[in-house]
Amino acid sequence: MKEDITFEKGLYPQLDQTIKIPGTYLDALNMIRDEAGSMYNELGTSLVTALDSSFKIIGHYILNDDIILISTNGTTTNIGVLDSTDTYTLYLSTDVLGYNTETRLSVEGGLITKGKDLYT
Repeated sequence: MKEDITFEKGLYPQLDQTIKIPGTYLDALNMIRDEAGSMYNELGTSLVTALDSSFKIIGHYILNDDIILISTNGTTTNIGVLDSTDTYTLYLSTDVLGYNTETRLSVEGGLITKGKDLYT
């Protein structure tokens, strides 16, 4: 059963931040409301240290909670997956693709019909 959506407050930005109208928010930058109704700011980015810093990312694709990454150092090209715990799994490392660090790739991914990720 789908729950009814209720709006408890509205966004009413104004120049004078000292006056707040009851039942409104002054600002809602990156605000998220969870299933329990609590509000919090959207999580920011984090520094990923699992990748080799000598490689430059030349393509990526977000698939569910994972990121498929293609990177190169100008000689070797790596294709791997960064999961939601910042664990990087290398699936292919090759010198035959010929990509350099100026290459930009448009990467596409998908799921196989049984619901498993294509790269597992």
